[in-house]
Amino acid sequence: MTTTFGSEPWREHIDRNPRGVIEVSGYSWHEDSLGSRPRTGLFLATEVGEGGVFTGLGLRYAIPDITEIDRRARELRSLHGWKITSYKTDRSLRPRQHRLEVIGDHLWEPGVRSRRPSGISRVQVRRVVERDGHCKVCGVMPGMQDPFPPYGPVVLTAGHKEPAMLAQEGSRLHDEDLRAECARCNEQAQQYTGAPEDLPRLAQETRRLNRAERQQLMRWVQAGKRNFTALDSLFARIHRLTAPERATFLTEVRRIYGAADGWTA
Repeated sequence: MTTTFGSEPWREHIDRNPRGVIEVSGYSWHEDSLGSRPRTGLFLATEVGEGGVFTGLGLRYAIPDITEIDRRARELRSLHGWKITSYKTDRSLRPRQHRLEVIGDHLWEPGVRSRRPSGISRVQVRRVVERDGHCKVCGVMPGMQDPFPPYGPVVLTAGHKEPAMLAQEGSRLHDEDLRAECARCNEQAQQYTGAPEDLPRLAQETRRLNRAERQQLMRWVQAGKRNFTALDSLFARIHRLTAPERATFLTEVRRIYGAADGWTA
């Protein structure tokens, strides 16, 4: 993506829509006193504009002192009524590109800026992840190698079972409202991660499945989650053990079953 205005590096990573930007007097996204989320929003509103395209790298170039600026942009979308699409939902975009569709709350204004999301606490995330043990959507477990690019270790977080519950102001979420999700399946993060799928090719790959497998797949897709057996859940719990604990576990089952079922060393 290239542009013809200005010399700052971030300008090479946005496609500004002049008709979609808003004029804001008295506030600047350069002012760190505004806070990270208001500054991110102010940058997008005044430099990108509704209909404009940007990348996460462009955000990081523009405001390098906000260490998690990609997360701040996701929070605008999930908490404050901003609409930001990605290449996963808009095939005219390229990987890593996002389009600002709607400017939501003006967080830099007094009163609006002081609002805080109800969110999910780190303690609550830990409880939900420990309870579920694996991503309740796709089944991956923490510490596994992600089977998709960039192939890093899987990290779980807590996601909302019902997307409509996403961070309503003043609402409180209970553990039973949440489920463990990996970054790819997490509703708030999914448009910022991974590479776009080739949808026709994905559909063709279902031809490799037998009829029973296709029917099972369709049930999962329609439900928006996988169904896990007791065996899946047991493996997830064992996988969470430390290496010494797993060794102790193997010793115990070998003592119980001996050579049966392949539990010998």
